[in-house]
Amino acid sequence: MGNPQDDYIVGSVVFGNMVFKILLFGLLADPIEDFRYLRDPTALTEKPVYTRSWDAFCIIRNWRLIGMNVQVANVRPALKVTSRRFILQALRRAILNFLAFDALRAFIHTHLHLYLPETAHLQFSPGLHGYLQRSTCTAAYMLTSYFSMNALYLIVSMLAVATGLWRPEDWSDLLGPGSEAYTVRRLWGRVWHQLLRRHFAPLGKLAVQTLRIPRGTWLSSQVQVHVAFLLSGLLYCLGDIMLGKGFLGIYSSFMWGEKIPVDDPIPYSPTRALLLPFR
Repeated sequence: MGNPQDDYIVGSVVFGNMVFKILLFGLLADPIEDFRYLRDPTALTEKPVYTRSWDAFCIIRNWRLIGMNVQVANVRPALKVTSRRFILQALRRAILNFLAFDALRAFIHTHLHLYLPETAHLQFSPGLHGYLQRSTCTAAYMLTSYFSMNALYLIVSMLAVATGLWRPEDWSDLLGPGSEAYTVRRLWGRVWHQLLRRHFAPLGKLAVQTLRIPRGTWLSSQVQVHVAFLLSGLLYCLGDIMLGKGFLGIYSSFMWGEKIPVDDPIPYSPTRALLLPFR
């Protein structure tokens, strides 16, 4: 891509998701046999080939499998409103999300010294005060992803409903509300990892079945949670590999290395700059 940060994103988000899609749709499930739209009782196997091809494309791009019998858990129901009202609400929310994103990026741009790995550790106070400073900077960086993804999704949903090809109820909120993120588990399960749940949940259930752990037990829940965290780390390790084999296990994706290479291609890595002092 010509930019190490873009390479990392392509490796983890694009290539990583492709690998998990192959696992899900090629090995763990048969979408044509097992998946169906709730509004359309006709099985996909009974539809003509061009319809099945379109549905297959939609299933691949429908990250949360909205409107299907296998929709992921904890998706917020979409508001049942008219198309006109939906478009106006989406426009207002997109503007607010963009303004929040722009304000956070302005803070990061004017405080780059807090994000540079070679100087960040010199900028923060020791003890609890320094920990709170690091946490604030990390939150500012991570929230830029939250607001930018929301804004882009709202724009796409607005255009989709305006064309009349999709209904407002097809466009549930992309991410959960921040008020749900009061525990680590709820942060990942209800707010952030909605887009990856379709990959992680089947593999977690497969692990429970393989280990013959009774469903509905505390142990079953814990195994599925830890499998999801493991898979999340492995997915982002593909971003490390995109940068080069020597970076595998060194970034915050799944750290087990102890030394950053001298020829580090990403000197500006806020998340890693904030995490390294705690290793």
